[in-house]
Amino acid sequence: MYPNGSVTRSTYDERSRVVYSQDPAMPDGNNQTTAPATMNLYDSNGNLVCAQRLSQVALAKQTAVPGTDYACLSGGDTQYKMVVNNRHFCFLHAERL
Repeated sequence: MYPNGSVTRSTYDERSRVVYSQDPAMPDGNNQTTAPATMNLYDSNGNLVCAQRLSQVALAKQTAVPGTDYACLSGGDTQYKMVVNNRHFCFLHAERL
């Protein structure tokens, strides 16, 4: 969290690669942020093949479910996940890499 209360958020795929990387935004009362973001696309070998700049992406912070969203033994800190609620595909910039 930044001093002004804004946050940056990212989502990851099952191979721990960044899919969405959101610009700093202020969370609303439902732990959701809406801001421009970059969406990364990967090929089957895991190489980044396209980075698309999106004008608005809504990400919601939700409590992750042990055993469903992640593997755990017992106890431990509460884990969270970021869920993409909407994507406004007004491409500001797309680049093939």
